[in-house]
Amino acid sequence: MCGIVADVLGLDRVAADVSFFDLGGDSIAALRLSTRARQAGVELTPRDVFTHQTVEALARVGDPDDRIGFEVLLPIRTSGSRPPVFFVHPAGGLAWPYLQFQRHLGPDQPVYGLQARAFTRSDLPESVAEMAADYLEQIRSVRPAGPYHLVGWSLGGLVAYEMAVRLQAAGETVGLLALIDSYHGQDLAGDERKILHELLQGIGVDAAAIAPDGDPDMQQIMGILADRDDALATLGEDDLVNVYRNYENGLRQAEEYRPGRFRGDLVFFTALQGRTGESPTGRANWGPLVEGEIEDYPVDAEHHLLLDPGPAAEMGAVLAARLDKLHSGTRDH
Repeated sequence: MCGIVADVLGLDRVAADVSFFDLGGDSIAALRLSTRARQAGVELTPRDVFTHQTVEALARVGDPDDRIGFEVLLPIRTSGSRPPVFFVHPAGGLAWPYLQFQRHLGPDQPVYGLQARAFTRSDLPESVAEMAADYLEQIRSVRPAGPYHLVGWSLGGLVAYEMAVRLQAAGETVGLLALIDSYHGQDLAGDERKILHELLQGIGVDAAAIAPDGDPDMQQIMGILADRDDALATLGEDDLVNVYRNYENGLRQAEEYRPGRFRGDLVFFTALQGRTGESPTGRANWGPLVEGEIEDYPVDAEHHLLLDPGPAAEMGAVLAARLDKLHSGTRDH
């Protein structure tokens, strides 16, 4: 397996305990690796590569205790001496798009994703506050005390903000709070078809092109997903239904959320494309609640495409610089 990975990445050799993505792998290389492994008699899917990453972990794929990537606390990189960064899922519920951030945050930075429980149980949370309380228990299982670093995209930004407020109320330190085009108090109401179209757009499927005069056909959607070269290619119909359930529920939760005050600085990423004169700004939306500075970084992308590789690399560079600064300040003291 080490030889196959090295060949796919054009390297002389690779160690069994180094992440495929730290070695330069990407979504296309993950697809090639799974194909090459199957040719050699090892059954791997692209999802296995995204969720296991090292050769030694990939060698355990198929074990009874092996996870498939829907767990609430998704381990993206568990090694490293720094405090972990926790990325909270958007409305669809999956943290898989955050897997790419490990390439931008450095090999000494642990990274975890937080995913919705819609994939592991039938009942859905009733509020942003309920999710925040649940996810705080999860992150404390690997990080009992601060400082805590939190990042969230869209609905995930609201959950990350609520987690930060609750951590401060408990006397903990929040080192980094970053929101990716996330706003409170917005009217997100829409009919079922609009919600489905927005959801599909968020995972790279143009539902309007599939069925401009009606609801998209599930078989067509699954065919498009199957042709992708990333972890989303492995979604089944039941998985997609759970994504939809969580997305619809998340929009309602976002509308009802009433945030408290946060004592600290806020890093904010604004999607520039698709904005109108009525679109809120991060500073205007969060300024009355945030007692520190709001650093606003514009990203030339549409909201649903912010986790595409290009925009993610831009945001990753900002987050890496901010984390380096925080780490340096901790060592100085």
